[in-house]
Amino acid sequence: MNPLEKHLISYEQALALKKLGFDEPCFGGYDMETLKLWIGYLNDGEQFNREYYYPAPTYSQAFRWIREKFKLHYPIAVRNNRIWIYDKWSLSGYKTNEESELACLRKLI
Repeated sequence: MNPLEKHLISYEQALALKKLGFDEPCFGGYDMETLKLWIGYLNDGEQFNREYYYPAPTYSQAFRWIREKFKLHYPIAVRNNRIWIYDKWSLSGYKTNEESELACLRKLI
């Protein structure tokens, strides 16, 4: 596994962000036919063409894009060895940063 893969959002999240209008340069992308993740720099060059790849942003890039485009924020805090996401409907606790990032991104999307 490429060490960058853990920093990029999943195919399902990339597709959901694409439907919301995300189309920024990324370090990776999912092939639209095979769904395989390719690591590199998505641009309009020969290697990556946005007509054939869904951009795969990093988590921080996805969060930043959502904050800027939709003005959405979810406070995240650590308490009692758990990571908590606060929203207006509920309070959810997660054991790892990865779990909390995935859950938070799902809620934002």
